[in-house]
Amino acid sequence: MLTVDSTVREFSISYYPPAPFKAIFFCVALAVLLTAAAWLGMRLYLHIFGERAEGTVIESLLKHSFVSGNELSTSRFVDTRYLTVEYTGPDHVKRIVKGRSYSNGGGKGLPQVGGSVPVLYCRFMPGFAVFYDKVWHYLVPFASLFIALLLTFAATRVCYEDIRAANALAIADSTREHFEEYNKVIIEGGLQINDASTEAGVYERRGDALFANMQFGDAVKDYSEALRLGPDGRRDLVLKRAKAAWLDGRDFDALRDWLQYRRL
Repeated sequence: MLTVDSTVREFSISYYPPAPFKAIFFCVALAVLLTAAAWLGMRLYLHIFGERAEGTVIESLLKHSFVSGNELSTSRFVDTRYLTVEYTGPDHVKRIVKGRSYSNGGGKGLPQVGGSVPVLYCRFMPGFAVFYDKVWHYLVPFASLFIALLLTFAATRVCYEDIRAANALAIADSTREHFEEYNKVIIEGGLQINDASTEAGVYERRGDALFANMQFGDAVKDYSEALRLGPDGRRDLVLKRAKAAWLDGRDFDALRDWLQYRRL
């Protein structure tokens, strides 16, 4: 008789590298996330430990950009003024910092050459400074970080699903030659259950065959019934159900069973 249980026991969740494109997508998303976090961290650092000085605009370039509208907003022009600002630190050395200022009022209110604008610099390193625009100073880094988080989450999910699919394919490759035997076990198990047999072993054996046949959702149901009918403390059976639940895409159920398996 075929020992179906060995298929489940010998199979372990393995790490299979995701497809190259998906791995590159994840690495790029992670790099963007770290860059956005560093950008925001630098701004927060200057806010906490920095000093504020008045700088003088020595060069200004205005760019008139059109922003298309949608159902929630109308089309409009946004003016961006690229600035070169000169400021003097606590060491009385004149330094230069570059920045941008935004407006959608036809350029009105934007800093002009010779105008005074605020600059934030590090009290310990006066050369570490940024032009301070109170509207955009934190908004842009926060928005960049939020977008980077979404990209990283999407990339992680794509790679995660690829690893799950690779594990399922590994089962398919290892059990293909016994396909007919597993179907026979499933049918026989169903007949025994219909004959009012309520032994946990019947459900477990059919669950093993369903698992090997890649019917993970049905395997979870049979393993649950076997745990209900059988003795407490079946650590191996809890692990089987955790594997089946994970391969069926039920991550929280799989995590719950894995934690229970660790406690038993």
